[in-house]
This record gives sequence, structure tokens and C-alpha cells, in this order.
Amino acid sequence: RPTFDAFEGVVQAVNRRSTPSFIAIQAHEHWERMRVEELLVEAGLRGGAIALVVALVCMALILRNVRVAMLAILHVGVIGLSSAGTLQWMGWQLGFIEALCIIVVIGFSVDFVAHIAIAYEGANGRREEKTVQ
Repeated sequence: RPTFDAFEGVVQAVNRRSTPSFIAIQAHEHWERMRVEELLVEAGLRGGAIALVVALVCMALILRNVRVAMLAILHVGVIGLSSAGTLQWMGWQLGFIEALCIIVVIGFSVDFVAHIAIAYEGANGRREEKTVQ
């Protein structure tokens, strides 16, 4: 995106100095792909947020315990943020593939955390006894 913005600044500067009959433009297949990738990343992150809300509602209905469902979704969010933070820490830019990988990680973590929450709710005894079963 910084390269595109730099080129766009040059084009706008040329257009300010030129006559109305001459209009400079820039076109390259990379610019189109860049915008599509930006939209895909945006949609992927929005989809991940919607999936977390849907998972929270489903888990609350299945478990009949909103507190456990919220704790489970909190853990899923931490897993997703840890994945995104690791990508940032490694110096990777968030592209379509990376956003898709984070969504897959969130999906797997919802599955794992849901099974743990269901097992926790199904266990008998006090809270301290449930956590070690």
C-alpha cells in the first residue's frame, strides 16, 4: 500500500500542474489485486468477529451457562489475538492468506474450547473437583 500511495501522490501532483486536457493515471494489475486483497482481509476479519458472536450464542444455548460460554469465547479470542500477534511479531503483513489462517485457527479453537466447556459442565461435583476430572 505505501508504494501505491506514493505513485498516487505523483499522479496527483502531475495532474495539478497539467492542463485539463491531459490527465495522468496509473494502472497495473498489482493495484487491482491489492484492493481486492484489502477487501478480502476486511471481510475475513468481519467474518471472524461474527463467528465469535454466533459461537457465543450457540455455546450459551447448548451449555445453558452464559458465564462458561463467555469464558470459552474469551479463550477463543485470546487464541485468535495470539495468532495475529505472532504474525505481527514475525514481521508478516496481514494478507488474505494470513487472515484466512487466523479464521481457521479460530474455528479449530472454537471446536476445542467448546468440547472442554461441555466436559466441564457435564462433570459432577464442586468447581475445584470439576477442573481436575
